Amino acid sequence: MNAGRWQHTAHLLSDGRVIVVGGETGSTPLATTELYDPASNSWSAGPSMQTARIQHSATLLQSGKLLVVGGLGPGPSLTGSAELFDPKTTSWSSAGSISPRRGHAAALLPDGRVLVSGGNPYATDTGAENLADTTIFDPDRNSWTLSAAMIKPRAGHIMVTLRTGRLLVAGGWSRSGALNETEIYDFAKNMWAVAAPMVMARVNAAGVVLNDGRVLVAGGCGGCPFAELYDPTTNAWTTPTQPQTNPGYPRLTMLADGRAVMTGGSGPPPDFNGVGGFTPLAIAEIYDPAAGTWTRTVGPGAPRQANSATLLSDGRVLVAGGSADNNPAVENASTLFFDPGRPETGSGTANAIGPSPSPEAQASLGSGSSPENAASGIPTTAHASTPVAGRVPILYWLIPIIIALLLIAGIGAFVVPRLVSRRRRS
Repeated sequence: MNAGRWQHTAHLLSDGRVIVVGGETGSTPLATTELYDPASNSWSAGPSMQTARIQHSATLLQSGKLLVVGGLGPGPSLTGSAELFDPKTTSWSSAGSISPRRGHAAALLPDGRVLVSGGNPYATDTGAENLADTTIFDPDRNSWTLSAAMIKPRAGHIMVTLRTGRLLVAGGWSRSGALNETEIYDFAKNMWAVAAPMVMARVNAAGVVLNDGRVLVAGGCGGCPFAELYDPTTNAWTTPTQPQTNPGYPRLTMLADGRAVMTGGSGPPPDFNGVGGFTPLAIAEIYDPAAGTWTRTVGPGAPRQANSATLLSDGRVLVAGGSADNNPAVENASTLFFDPGRPETGSGTANAIGPSPSPEAQASLGSGSSPENAASGIPTTAHASTPVAGRVPILYWLIPIIIALLLIAGIGAFVVPRLVSRRRRS
């Protein structure tokens, strides 16, 4: 990226580009954005938001626009303003406002509206209670309406849309401390219902919906030893085979093949209030739902937490930014690719993560190559030219055919003249 940042958001746009929004450099929240174009492998400055913010939410709408809501600005100051980014015009417009908050969650409803839940209504931690209210944004009317409140006030929680269209809220923290309580929202009835609690209380965890409808939740619990799976059909949580490292504040990204990759995060012991004690990690692990197993893979270069990890149209994951420390924060401007289709050799790892090559290098490299990027200062992993399983290089079968043809030609050159000579004698 052009500038280091952490606590930003990143989303894939309908035209294949990625937009990075807000975040923080040092102790300064940013209003700036950046756009990454995979076609040219280049970053460019995007239009700035009207309001600088971190700890905001960002939701991609069915129209392709991006809705950004709330967050913490300079001062610090709290905001409830909402803005819409239109990739067609590359511009921002106002989307109204809700009551100021940070650390809230937002999710897309089946009908195209967006529900925002909970959050911390204070710019600094005061010990006062978080919010339980929810508000729905209607993109057709560009307006907000209050919805049914959650059962439990919370901030720093996850909220995902289940295959049924209902929303699952899990974890976070309230005045009583970290939460393992979960709730499910039925948008058709505008009602919240208590769901089965997680095994562990988690704050600022990561969660994704798997292709089979289950929800994978990892991190956010002070170095707890396991991730968890929620099954909506049985309303039960289980603990599958565990990752080797279960960091706080990781990023979970669904891959095109149905697996999930976990990148970045901080080692124990993270503080639930977000104060000190973090050790950013350079880890990446893949969860395979079919096998129920985690596999360690090459880490995302330098240690980083509160980075972004975005699935690109070609199946790779773009890992961007993050902090290499927490007090003071040391922002990372580097970006790297995770390629789930390129196996590693000789290292016992599963896939490749490396810095993005220049357009010139991309043009000159084969699909299995990985250039060194000395300018980035981030170590890369060398990749041997071993073919992907099931895809045999053409030379492997072409060479024997060429040899056989040469042998046939040689024999013919030796035998045919002699046969002709014998016929003439006879």
